Amino acid sequence: MNNAESKTQRFATEKYVNVLKQVCCNYQVPFSFNLEQGGYLHENGEYTEETTIVISLVNVKKELINEIAKDLCVMFH
Repeated sequence: MNNAESKTQRFATEKYVNVLKQVCCNYQVPFSFNLEQGGYLHENGEYTEETTIVISLVNVKKELINEIAKDLCVMFH
């Protein structure tokens, strides 16, 4: 959930979770999610740790998954 430019999380985790729930509810898709802790290495060698939301969508067509992903990317940028 870290911002791509600042490499920090801008909002509380609960806010991101609420947005995720609202988007999935608006699309009327069954879903589940987990919060996970992890880290990764940037191309410049800098290491960042962050909280990640892992989403599972159940029996949803790929086209709709892509729409949901686009919406979440805009909101979570």
